[in-house]
Amino acid sequence: MRKLFFVILILVAAAFWAGAQEKVNIVFYTPAWGNDYIKAIIAKYAPDHPNVNIQLFPGPSQWADHVAKTQLWMNTKYSGVDLEYQDDVFARDGAMAGVWEDLWPYMSQSQKDDLSDVQLQFKQTWGGYYRIPWWQGMSYMYYNKKIFKDAGMTVPTTWADLMKTATKLTRDVHGTGKVDQFGYLATGEEGAFAHSFWEFLYQAGADEWTLSQNGTADPKAKQALTFMKELFQKAAPKDQPAIGYDQGRAYMKGGKTAMFRDWSDLGVQIAQEHLQDTVGVMNFPAGPYGIAHGWGVVVNKYGENFQKNKDAVMDFALFMLKPEVHELTAVQELPALKSVYADAAFMAKLKTANINAAVAPQWWKWRKTRKLIPGHGAEYMNGEGKMAIAGVFGNVSVDKTLQDMQDLIDSLK
Repeated sequence: MRKLFFVILILVAAAFWAGAQEKVNIVFYTPAWGNDYIKAIIAKYAPDHPNVNIQLFPGPSQWADHVAKTQLWMNTKYSGVDLEYQDDVFARDGAMAGVWEDLWPYMSQSQKDDLSDVQLQFKQTWGGYYRIPWWQGMSYMYYNKKIFKDAGMTVPTTWADLMKTATKLTRDVHGTGKVDQFGYLATGEEGAFAHSFWEFLYQAGADEWTLSQNGTADPKAKQALTFMKELFQKAAPKDQPAIGYDQGRAYMKGGKTAMFRDWSDLGVQIAQEHLQDTVGVMNFPAGPYGIAHGWGVVVNKYGENFQKNKDAVMDFALFMLKPEVHELTAVQELPALKSVYADAAFMAKLKTANINAAVAPQWWKWRKTRKLIPGHGAEYMNGEGKMAIAGVFGNVSVDKTLQDMQDLIDSLK
């Protein structure tokens, strides 16, 4: 009898040990621009979690392909991934579609208290907290210090200054009879140009969803688009709609434009290429509002492994709220946690990797989270950007452009 008891005990222990050693799988999707960071996070997490197997699901390198894949998965409630690397466009779209898990109930009070004010803006906008932030970003105005110094000019602080400065710095520098230095530039791609339009709207005090009512353009929206049209016509390249981020950044670093509206990526490049004496960052000239955005991790409530092992998936997701993880990810943009900003040594180091880190703490109060149409974020952004390009560079009047935008908004809301 005693022998039988020990046999049963050994079998139970063996079964328990086998269960303890069973791997928990987590499938993590990311477009190509998140791969390196995810690999670093996995490497940090894995040693203390030997029973968790995190499978990287690499995605496309082009934004449009990422959009198509994400929209398909949201619409079909795809179960093949548990975690996804997404920005605030799809964090909101997926939340409205009911496919992301609300993370707020899983977070401790200390984790909630550590979120920046911008992160709490996202929660207010979304009606829940659907993305673990890896960083938070914002739009910037970069300027070529050498061009300004040689012209004896200071950075503009008002729209009037901006128009005057940009116009003066648009010129034929080499005497070829053609303009070869531009005063102002922003990326001409549709989604990117929508952001430029929204920033001028913010600065004018307009509401981006109320552009034209009953056939009458909103005065503040009209002021913003009219100014924008004059600025780009006078000071930007005629082929700007064809200029992407890479070319625009080359223009800035190479002295072909005096000012350039961009994201934090350029600030990283400037630091990497030791061009801090050539390129600086300035605030937007009026308002001075710009865009706050961010990337991070959403949890797919329909994920096969999430449904099987919710605790394990959430443990890994919440691991990404640790300050030491944010110190890995924040180099590309800026921290999303108060505790990381409070780390003076880290912030000093970050300034050597991204020139924007020096201005971030003061500037967050001037950045607004994007007001994207729920369920149609990418469609709204790209559609409005296309219309803004037609209104600024084409033959479409300001009033007609604003009405076209309003029609798009009304059809999507």
